[in-house]
Amino acid sequence: MKQWLYFAFTQLVALLATLIGLPILAVLCYFRMWKAAEQSYIPDWQHEAGLPPKAINRWKSSWINKIWGDDEDGVTGVSWYNDSTMPSRWLAYKWIALRNNANNLRFVFRNKGGPFYKWVSRNGKWYFQAGYYDSGFPVLSAGKV
Repeated sequence: MKQWLYFAFTQLVALLATLIGLPILAVLCYFRMWKAAEQSYIPDWQHEAGLPPKAINRWKSSWINKIWGDDEDGVTGVSWYNDSTMPSRWLAYKWIALRNNANNLRFVFRNKGGPFYKWVSRNGKWYFQAGYYDSGFPVLSAGKV
Protein backbone atom coordinates (compact mmCIF):
# COMPACT_ATOMS: atom_id res chain seq x y z
CA MET A 1 0.00 0.00 0.00
CA LYS A 2 2.88 2.35 0.81
CA GLN A 3 4.24 1.89 -2.74
CA TRP A 4 0.85 2.83 -4.26
CA LEU A 5 0.72 5.95 -2.09
CA TYR A 6 4.16 6.90 -3.38
CA PHE A 7 2.88 6.32 -6.93
CA ALA A 8 -0.13 8.58 -6.27
CA PHE A 9 2.24 11.25 -4.92
CA THR A 10 4.41 11.03 -8.06
CA GLN A 11 1.34 11.44 -10.26
CA LEU A 12 0.21 14.48 -8.29
CA VAL A 13 3.65 16.08 -8.62
CA ALA A 14 3.66 15.31 -12.36
CA LEU A 15 0.19 16.86 -12.75
CA LEU A 16 1.28 20.04 -10.97
CA ALA A 17 4.48 20.21 -13.06
CA THR A 18 2.40 19.74 -16.20
CA LEU A 19 0.03 22.58 -15.34
CA ILE A 20 2.88 24.89 -14.35
CA GLY A 21 4.85 23.87 -17.43
CA LEU A 22 2.21 24.67 -20.05
CA PRO A 23 2.79 28.45 -20.07
CA ILE A 24 6.52 28.18 -19.31
CA LEU A 25 7.05 25.81 -22.23
CA ALA A 26 4.99 28.03 -24.53
CA VAL A 27 7.41 30.91 -23.90
CA LEU A 28 10.50 28.68 -24.21
CA CYS A 29 9.28 27.22 -27.50
CA TYR A 30 8.25 30.59 -28.90
CA PHE A 31 11.75 31.97 -28.32
CA ARG A 32 13.42 28.69 -29.38
CA MET A 33 15.31 28.46 -26.09
CA TRP A 34 16.88 25.13 -26.98
CA LYS A 35 20.36 24.17 -28.06
CA ALA A 36 21.88 21.20 -29.85
CA ALA A 37 23.07 18.45 -27.54
CA GLU A 38 23.66 14.74 -27.31
CA GLN A 39 21.12 12.32 -25.93
CA SER A 40 21.90 11.76 -22.24
CA TYR A 41 19.45 8.88 -21.66
CA ILE A 42 19.93 5.90 -23.96
CA PRO A 43 17.12 3.34 -23.71
CA ASP A 44 18.05 -0.34 -23.41
CA TRP A 45 16.96 -1.19 -26.98
CA GLN A 46 19.25 1.50 -28.41
CA HIS A 47 22.15 0.44 -26.21
CA GLU A 48 21.69 -3.26 -27.04
CA ALA A 49 21.61 -2.46 -30.76
CA GLY A 50 24.96 -0.71 -30.36
CA LEU A 51 23.56 2.59 -31.60
CA PRO A 52 25.40 5.75 -30.55
CA PRO A 53 23.66 8.61 -28.70
CA LYS A 54 21.34 10.66 -30.91
CA ALA A 55 21.67 14.37 -31.56
CA ILE A 56 18.79 16.10 -29.77
CA ASN A 57 17.81 19.56 -28.59
CA ARG A 58 17.83 20.45 -24.88
CA TRP A 59 16.76 23.60 -23.06
CA LYS A 60 19.58 26.10 -22.64
CA SER A 61 18.89 26.29 -18.90
CA SER A 62 19.88 23.07 -17.12
CA TRP A 63 17.39 23.42 -14.25
CA ILE A 64 14.47 23.45 -16.71
CA ASN A 65 15.75 20.21 -18.26
CA LYS A 66 15.54 18.44 -14.89
CA ILE A 67 11.73 18.67 -15.01
CA TRP A 68 10.56 19.75 -18.48
CA GLY A 69 13.30 18.19 -20.59
CA ASP A 70 13.30 15.00 -22.62
CA ASP A 71 16.73 13.38 -22.28
CA GLU A 72 15.79 10.59 -24.68
CA ASP A 73 14.19 12.37 -27.66
CA GLY A 74 14.87 16.04 -27.04
CA VAL A 75 12.55 18.95 -26.40
CA THR A 76 11.71 19.43 -30.07
CA GLY A 77 10.89 15.78 -30.71
CA VAL A 78 12.34 12.95 -32.73
CA SER A 79 13.58 13.56 -36.28
CA TRP A 80 10.58 11.95 -38.02
CA TYR A 81 8.27 14.29 -36.09
CA ASN A 82 10.08 17.62 -36.27
CA ASP A 83 12.90 18.72 -38.58
CA SER A 84 16.02 18.86 -36.45
CA THR A 85 17.77 21.54 -38.55
CA MET A 86 15.04 24.16 -38.02
CA PRO A 87 12.42 22.74 -35.66
CA SER A 88 8.90 24.13 -35.73
CA ARG A 89 8.01 25.99 -32.54
CA TRP A 90 4.44 24.67 -32.64
CA LEU A 91 5.52 21.04 -33.16
CA ALA A 92 8.09 21.45 -30.39
CA TYR A 93 5.40 22.76 -28.04
CA LYS A 94 3.05 19.90 -28.89
CA TRP A 95 5.89 17.41 -28.29
CA ILE A 96 7.25 18.75 -25.01
CA ALA A 97 4.19 20.39 -23.44
CA LEU A 98 1.30 18.24 -24.60
CA ARG A 99 2.92 14.83 -25.18
CA ASN A 100 5.97 14.68 -22.90
CA ASN A 101 5.45 17.43 -20.33
CA ALA A 102 7.60 16.95 -17.22
CA ASN A 103 9.10 13.88 -18.91
CA ASN A 104 12.37 13.97 -16.99
CA LEU A 105 10.53 13.59 -13.68
CA ARG A 106 10.50 9.86 -14.52
CA PHE A 107 14.18 9.80 -13.55
CA VAL A 108 13.45 11.53 -10.23
CA PHE A 109 10.61 9.15 -9.31
CA ARG A 110 12.05 5.95 -10.79
CA ASN A 111 11.10 2.98 -8.63
CA LYS A 112 12.45 -0.38 -9.79
CA GLY A 113 10.40 -3.16 -8.28
CA GLY A 114 7.45 -0.86 -7.61
CA PRO A 115 3.89 -2.08 -8.12
CA PHE A 116 2.39 -2.40 -11.58
CA TYR A 117 -1.16 -3.15 -12.69
CA LYS A 118 -2.38 -3.71 -16.25
CA TRP A 119 -5.91 -4.47 -17.42
CA VAL A 120 -6.85 -5.42 -20.99
CA SER A 121 -10.46 -5.74 -22.11
CA ARG A 122 -11.78 -9.17 -23.06
CA ASN A 123 -11.81 -8.25 -26.73
CA GLY A 124 -8.20 -7.00 -26.43
CA LYS A 125 -9.00 -3.53 -27.79
CA TRP A 126 -8.67 -1.40 -24.63
CA TYR A 127 -6.15 -1.20 -21.82
CA PHE A 128 -5.42 0.58 -18.56
CA GLN A 129 -2.07 0.52 -16.76
CA ALA A 130 -0.68 2.14 -13.65
CA GLY A 131 2.46 1.76 -11.59
CA TYR A 132 6.08 1.25 -12.52
CA TYR A 133 7.40 -0.53 -15.61
CA ASP A 134 10.26 -3.03 -15.29
CA SER A 135 12.54 -0.05 -15.99
CA GLY A 136 11.15 1.62 -12.87
CA PHE A 137 9.61 4.51 -14.78
CA PRO A 138 6.14 5.53 -13.58
CA VAL A 139 3.24 5.07 -15.98
CA LEU A 140 -0.44 5.97 -15.90
CA SER A 141 -2.20 5.48 -19.20
CA ALA A 142 -5.29 4.07 -20.84
CA GLY A 143 -6.55 3.77 -24.37
CA LYS A 144 -6.90 1.59 -27.41
CA VAL A 145 -4.37 -1.21 -27.85
